Amino acid sequence: MNDMWRMDGGTGRFHCVATTGQPPSPRRGMGLVYDSKDSLIVFGGMYSGGMDATLAVFSVSRREWRTPRQLGSVPSARTNASLVLLAPNQLLLFGGCNASGVFHNDAYVLDTSTTTWHALPALNMTPAPRYHHRCACTRRARQPVRPAGVPCLAKSFGQEGIRFDCIREGGGCV
Repeated sequence: MNDMWRMDGGTGRFHCVATTGQPPSPRRGMGLVYDSKDSLIVFGGMYSGGMDATLAVFSVSRREWRTPRQLGSVPSARTNASLVLLAPNQLLLFGGCNASGVFHNDAYVLDTSTTTWHALPALNMTPAPRYHHRCACTRRARQPVRPAGVPCLAKSFGQEGIRFDCIREGGGCV
């Protein structure tokens, strides 16, 4: 199926949403995040033909799909990676699994205003490769991360907790 539904919070009922544009192919295991402005952003996932690194954007107000051209260090095709909003116009993609069953432990920042990806080099300790995991942005001040040459430290908390500390424009930790 490749349809979209919304839930009415007052009644708990679901309603089919009529959309325009070309939606991504039906898939599972994709990253999906709301950019806190107007867009639902989808990356990767599995579909009947395999796996891909498609980036699709749905405008909530226009109810329209588009597939923008991706620039920069585009992540490889993957499923079950985490995709979270870091700051206005910035998403973090971490981990996932490719079609050969290889788990990833890489991280990328997407500048949604230009659809440009930036690979984050892991300094200090690299998290173990993983998929079917979750990631959350817990910063109080949602300030943009400096993506070009960003020092990004991965720190372990317990067996499974990993924290990324990235340097923001002008210095200082986020």
